[in-house]
Amino acid sequence: MDNTENKDNNNYNQQKEILSSRMRSGRRTYFFDLKSSRTNEIYLTITESKRCYDDKEDISFFEKHKIFVNNYDIVAFHEELGKIIKDMQEQNLLGEKPSQEPIQE
Repeated sequence: MDNTENKDNNNYNQQKEILSSRMRSGRRTYFFDLKSSRTNEIYLTITESKRCYDDKEDISFFEKHKIFVNNYDIVAFHEELGKIIKDMQEQNLLGEKPSQEPIQE
């Protein structure tokens, strides 16, 4: 493969970030990213990044989990999440934020 093909493939695989937001909670960070695919379809990624520590190797690392929501599912996703939050509020299930866990470095 020559350089021209490689550059075209790199451009083909790139996504455009439209909006981004971050929320920190103790050792976890949540990222909300609205992106456009190479075919110009809009989608939302929700990423949970958690700092972890391996005692055996004496190293810290980040564990990540992602959810992808297509643009045509975002409203329904929001509605269902809203229903769950409302039910939790009505049943007094939303607790206080626990004290922060110590972060090992």
